[in-house]
Amino acid sequence: MRKTFWIILFILSCFSAETVVTAPSRLPAGRQTRKLLSNGYSYNINRIKLSVGKGTKGPIDTLIPDLAPPFYCWDGDYKSYRVEYEATQFIPEMPCSVMAIIHGVISDTTASKQCSLFVWSDSSGKPGTRLFSIDTLMTADSAGVFFNIYPLSSPVYVTGPFWVGDYEGDTLMPATVFDSTRSLLAMFNIDSSGWTEDNVDYCHGAIVKYDTSSIPIHKKWTIIVFINGDNELEPYAIEDINKLEAGIDTSRYTVVVELDRIPGYDSSNGDWTTARRYLITPDNIPDNIIRSDFEADLGEVNMGDQASIADFVRWGVANYPADNYVLIIWGHGNGWYKGAKPSLLKGISEDVTNNDYIGVANGEYALVMDSVKNILEKRLDILVNDACYMGMQEVAYEIQNCADYIVFSEYTIPSEGYPYDSILTWLNANYSATPEELANITVDKYIASYGGGDQVTLSSVVLGEKFSHLSECINVFAKALIFAGGRSNVGIDSARFNTEEYFGYPNSHIDIYDFASRIKGIPGLFAEAKDWADSVMNAVDSVVTRKGQINCNGSHGIAIYYPYDINAIDTTYTQLAFAKDLPKWWDFINGDTIGITENTQLPVSLALCAPMPNPAFAFATIKYSLPNKANISLRLFDLTGRLVKTLYSGEQVAGTHNVSLKSSELSKGIYFVTLQTGTVTKTQKLTILR
Repeated sequence: MRKTFWIILFILSCFSAETVVTAPSRLPAGRQTRKLLSNGYSYNINRIKLSVGKGTKGPIDTLIPDLAPPFYCWDGDYKSYRVEYEATQFIPEMPCSVMAIIHGVISDTTASKQCSLFVWSDSSGKPGTRLFSIDTLMTADSAGVFFNIYPLSSPVYVTGPFWVGDYEGDTLMPATVFDSTRSLLAMFNIDSSGWTEDNVDYCHGAIVKYDTSSIPIHKKWTIIVFINGDNELEPYAIEDINKLEAGIDTSRYTVVVELDRIPGYDSSNGDWTTARRYLITPDNIPDNIIRSDFEADLGEVNMGDQASIADFVRWGVANYPADNYVLIIWGHGNGWYKGAKPSLLKGISEDVTNNDYIGVANGEYALVMDSVKNILEKRLDILVNDACYMGMQEVAYEIQNCADYIVFSEYTIPSEGYPYDSILTWLNANYSATPEELANITVDKYIASYGGGDQVTLSSVVLGEKFSHLSECINVFAKALIFAGGRSNVGIDSARFNTEEYFGYPNSHIDIYDFASRIKGIPGLFAEAKDWADSVMNAVDSVVTRKGQINCNGSHGIAIYYPYDINAIDTTYTQLAFAKDLPKWWDFINGDTIGITENTQLPVSLALCAPMPNPAFAFATIKYSLPNKANISLRLFDLTGRLVKTLYSGEQVAGTHNVSLKSSELSKGIYFVTLQTGTVTKTQKLTILR
């Protein structure tokens, strides 16, 4: 190995010492640009810099490791006498473009290996998003030495830390754990006995250029569009990129897109199925061919991972700074929960390839927006959910401190989606618009793009103090409804039955304003419940800055979870921030008057509650409690004593149980529900109205 070391020095010394254009005094000279070896040897690679930077404007510089930069190892194997650090972090002192990768190998073999070289963004001190990759053959000469420069086919613009590294096929790709199991530094050392065990057999560097003309122009708006086409929506994703191209004026603002695709639905544009980033440029040809500027191919990306959105936003902000930012999350959505099939996602951005999505109740949606807020160092101006059913109180509450405005739909988003071309055309003439103006016009253009035969809703909601007030009003409103009899009150049940709702059975979402307005109209209802219904309506009006609907006449901008069938309630709801902070709405829809945490107490005696609602129109829920495990019989009789239906028969564990009765299948009249266990029988009367 001692011979190898001197050969390396000889090769490096062969580079000419001729002078190239140097950086102005205000530009950095690079971190220890000339020093690579820890024993003090240095070399000059001006000729390499001149070759790579030929024809470019601006000073060329070389970034190489100092004695102890951050290194990354993702195999954890010490390879007997050495540690393989396969990525090196660089921290430029100002924005620059990476023009070439330096890759050096010190090897005790002359074998050739296939090698992939990468440039990554930094993610919390470790390699993050892949910005560039190249496959090459890593060879060695007869002495086991390899040292070369790989020019990038397209320079990578960076504004902060980035990583350069390799993957030669004998270790894992970047993992999620930083290897800190050894305190050894990555150094090239030589002593009297040869190479020390502190050896690293790879070295990395980067040739960069500082070019003030390549620094992005600071604009009023940057619109960041995260398009998850890794599902059957892929053809519509490409259509929407064409809409963006048709409407954009790049002199006014910037639009960047990250699109992930899937096999089998759309074969256009080369039928690639990875994730790519584009800088949107004008193209008025409506042929679904993407002609925008290609920025990067990221390989397969899990678009259902909240970190993917954060990485894209970080890249977009670093490369295209602006005064205001819009984030559009495009893909499948189901609000906090799609009640008809509990197996479906409870969130947004379903990635079929990776079988993942960004959940709402599990905190992922909030984590995304918290990351965005940290990246921007302020609240996001506008969050647009181009996804179905996201227009919910519970969804907005999760991110209320991370954005100023949220645009979403209480109902489905048709395949045609948002009219991005007409929205951008408006922005071309109004590029100095405020966030509220842009959010509102998005609603107007969306509604105007659909006709009388469609069924759509869209609204813009301002978050912050006004939205907090709405949340408090809903909480107290629910408390008043509980005092008025809750779900067992026939007037409240009737109001719910007639409220604008979204989904079929079990009818999970309702418009909160429409429900409150119907509560106000109940004769003889507890006065405080009506007063707080009025407060909720006023609060909704204050936060919904624009709303629109076609054939959804009861829609006023914000939906809330309220299954008509109490037996269909998903207890995952208790994981939501809204249910944790302001639990009375959960108490109300769950038919409870005690708190969420107290609801786990076991009953002390056998009990059969009055059916809810009573009288019943379509559904009735029978709730009963068992102090111990027992064989029970729950049956329904008519006035003559005839057995109409056995609702349950068999053994059940101790606790509270619900049984749903489809009262619409019964004739109008009076019935009796009996609960029997052993010699004890409980009975409740049930009235069915039609």
